[in-house]
Amino acid sequence: MYTLEIDVQIFKEAIRKADKTCGTLEPVNRKLVFSPVSDKLYIFATDGCLTGIFEICPFLFSKPFSAFEVPLDVLKQFLSELSGTLVFNYQDQVLTLKCHGETLRLRTGRPSLQNVQLFKEILTDFRKPPFRLKVNRRRFLSALDFVSAYLEEGSKVDVLFQGENILLFAESSGILTHSRIRTFESLPAFEEWKLYNTQKSPYASLSIPFVTTRHLIKVLDIEEVEELELWEEKGKFFLSSRSLYISCADKPELSHVEILQTLQNLKFQGRIPTRSFQRILRRALISGRYSEVDIHSKYGQLIFISHHGGITYKASFDVPVEVNFSVKARAHMLRAVLGRLNSQNTFVSVEAQYVIFYSPSLTMFVILKNQLTG
Repeated sequence: MYTLEIDVQIFKEAIRKADKTCGTLEPVNRKLVFSPVSDKLYIFATDGCLTGIFEICPFLFSKPFSAFEVPLDVLKQFLSELSGTLVFNYQDQVLTLKCHGETLRLRTGRPSLQNVQLFKEILTDFRKPPFRLKVNRRRFLSALDFVSAYLEEGSKVDVLFQGENILLFAESSGILTHSRIRTFESLPAFEEWKLYNTQKSPYASLSIPFVTTRHLIKVLDIEEVEELELWEEKGKFFLSSRSLYISCADKPELSHVEILQTLQNLKFQGRIPTRSFQRILRRALISGRYSEVDIHSKYGQLIFISHHGGITYKASFDVPVEVNFSVKARAHMLRAVLGRLNSQNTFVSVEAQYVIFYSPSLTMFVILKNQLTG
């Protein structure tokens, strides 16, 4: 028999993070894997792409038990009103948890061999590489939320490591979003990392599924740390805080070089009050979330037109915009990203074939095709 004492608060925190990591889209993924690795007991959770690894207590037995899995929601319910210290017993594939006169007894399952091998390989050989980037957690969350808030299942978020910047891109229904986060330069070997990254590729990049991105946002939102460390290794995206998160990834389908070159020549050509912009987009939802809106800038006036069957909605207001343009977008998507610019005013520029709405901080951009250029 294996008997351990676990701080309930630490256990509950791990379960809470595992809950956010798994998400609710695929109930089959709402399981926890317990496994001792290198004198510590860990919980593993996954949504099928994103994996969270959470340490819960020391493990001082000379012979570890084999990994087992239990339903996440059962443990979440049992721990919900407990505090203090919990006694963890495991024997003959049965897990027993005891705390303050309450007992939970579970027949455990066997996790997939592939997952167990992956988890153990990660932790047994885990070493943070010298070439990694450190970012402010809240800024990273804000940037990731901005580029992904309007996406739908099947979309992806591209992550590019470029010098001391992390660049994020996403695209759906003709709307391209881009945000950038400047990293801290205080990590050891930062100059070596820049040299290494430049030699390897001007734009070392990964592409992460939209659903996994949203799970990552939810779990990082409850991480009580100021800074995160990020890196790429063997085609996977690693993120370290108090816990370790690993996401599957592909190579991006687009290089984004054209957009980056366009943004280098950005010239301020006007501003639009963000709340007024959002209000009209909300009013233009005459056929629900799939409503499309045409937006025209003509001689200092912004004009909105939305059609659905025999219904037409039209609105306009004066704006200090120096350039004419015409764009078409799904109103609820555009409204979602503009609300995350975190600015009273949305700046606007027309460059080449694009209309660009962006934050005054030059860190968040919404890019649409200008219909006036054909």
